[in-house]
Amino acid sequence: MKKCPGERLCEFVAAKFYANQMQQLNCALEEVGHCLAQFHYRYGNEQHGDFQPSNIYYEEKTKVVTFIDVGGMGVPTMGTDVDHFHQCVRAMTASYQVNLHAELLRAFDKGYQSASPDSKRVISVHFDDPKLPTDGCHGCPHALL
Repeated sequence: MKKCPGERLCEFVAAKFYANQMQQLNCALEEVGHCLAQFHYRYGNEQHGDFQPSNIYYEEKTKVVTFIDVGGMGVPTMGTDVDHFHQCVRAMTASYQVNLHAELLRAFDKGYQSASPDSKRVISVHFDDPKLPTDGCHGCPHALL
């Protein structure tokens, strides 16, 4: 199976934070929020089930967002993808800087709220289940939104 483009969001956040590239970091989080909303529109508000920075890849040059570990999609959870992502970002950034999570989540929420069903951003969803639909791209099981 081919590797997803970009790097895991958790690693991207660390690299950009320590390079003091907050503008790029905020742009990425806004893009992720927008893509999650598109995902919810496309799949009837089904939840990813484990939406966290380690299950998201981000390619900065092309702004392609890839969601992985989608095998739990549709399984009932205690909260929403947005809630879970908020909790994970708070935990992930706790040792970086006080209130870093607030800035990142503000960007994420802005992107999520700005999306509409007809948005045309590039997102790929890597399905763990080979029985689910693919777009045939490189033989990887994912769907481009």
